[in-house]
Amino acid sequence: MVRGGQVLVADEIWAEDHLSAEEKRLWRRLGDADRRHAVMVARRFVDRVSDANSAEIAGALLHDIGKVDLGWGPLRRILGTVGIDPSQRYGDHERRGAEMLARSGSDPVTVALVDTELAVDDEATASRLVELRNALAWADQI
Repeated sequence: MVRGGQVLVADEIWAEDHLSAEEKRLWRRLGDADRRHAVMVARRFVDRVSDANSAEIAGALLHDIGKVDLGWGPLRRILGTVGIDPSQRYGDHERRGAEMLARSGSDPVTVALVDTELAVDDEATASRLVELRNALAWADQI
């Protein structure tokens, strides 16, 4: 899966197979560590949701895309993760990421997976989204 400082080519290919052209452009803006994390999360997500489609897997792969423009180093990101963020920008990464994906034409389910506060109108989609969000939250606990 993931070794050393780079994402394996097979993992990059697997990830990009689930992304649209615009999503691939966003994906490639992520650093190696972020892409390694995203692949691990997405693979755990698929272990939990074996029938996940590409839009759902894209949401798992891009769940942290809103962090891409923060320009923070590793220490500041660790502090943001544990809730020490006077600017409140880190905690807002889900909304910002969803906005980036919506502007890129991503599937509404991909967008809704990234922004956990976003509601959907369709009852069946809303029900599936609960399952997907729970699986993604579990998968991201690494």
